Parts: sequence; structure tokens; C-alpha cells
Amino acid sequence: LTILKINGLNVNLLSLARKIPVLWSLRSHIVTAYVIDIIKCIFILIYFGVHYLRLNCHSRKLLCRHKYNDINSRLLVY
Repeated sequence: LTILKINGLNVNLLSLARKIPVLWSLRSHIVTAYVIDIIKCIFILIYFGVHYLRLNCHSRKLLCRHKYNDINSRLLVY
């Protein structure tokens, strides 16, 4: 804890520090870290999922166009 120069606040911080166990504060820190990590992972998965779907759709469109063009060229040849 940052010890402030003002005596009243200093006393309040010390009493709060005595009331709250160190383990509990550590636990909350760990939990928040885990939550942040999970959220990051979810965002990354969503981002990559969307990106992958977009690429997939794009490649499918290209394939379809390619097939369509192929059919057209065959028809033109015949």
C-alpha cells in the first residue's frame, strides 16, 4: 500500500490493511488476472474465427467463380 503523508488517511489505510488478509487480496489479484486472460482468449478466438470464416468464404467464392468460369468456357468451346 502507498503510505500517504496525511495522518488520517495513513491510519485508515493501515486499519484497512490489517482488516483485509493478504491471502484474500492475492486471491482477488489472481482471479482478476485469470478473468482478464480468459477474456483475452475469447476475443482472440472470436477474431481468428471471424477471420477464418471470411477467408473460407472468400476462397469458396473464388472456387465457385473458377468452376462457373470453367463451365462457361466449356460451353463456349462446345
